[in-house]
Amino acid sequence: MLQLARGQQPSYDHSGTFNNNRFSMAASAAMLSSVLTQDCPDALFRRGEQLRNQADSLLRDQGFQATGWGSLIGIHPTDMPVARASDLADVDRRPIELLFHELLGRGIYIGKSGFVTLSLPQTPETDARFLEALESSLQVLARVLR
Repeated sequence: MLQLARGQQPSYDHSGTFNNNRFSMAASAAMLSSVLTQDCPDALFRRGEQLRNQADSLLRDQGFQATGWGSLIGIHPTDMPVARASDLADVDRRPIELLFHELLGRGIYIGKSGFVTLSLPQTPETDARFLEALESSLQVLARVLR
């Protein structure tokens, strides 16, 4: 910390929008002490695993798949095994762009690359809404991609 103190030699600048912002520090302390309980990350991990498995079942019927870990999900437009990024080098990414727009039209936002992340405010109801939108989007893609 002394190296961050102005006037010390050598010193390092550590500027930022929320640095030394008492409100941000208080909100962070409240989050870490009362909102983010010890069970929250584990529950989020389990929900992510369940949602990815459910999504993967829908996706595989249309030649896509879901990979990931916990609350991080990647949707890929291939039915070939995906273990590393290089496995996707020759995969046509245009179907993911179509899926992105179909989901967006149904009120669901994912990354344009097919990346999906869960967050604590999400509920089983929002997960179900995602799966419904995914299923109807995939039905449209099946007609378009034929």
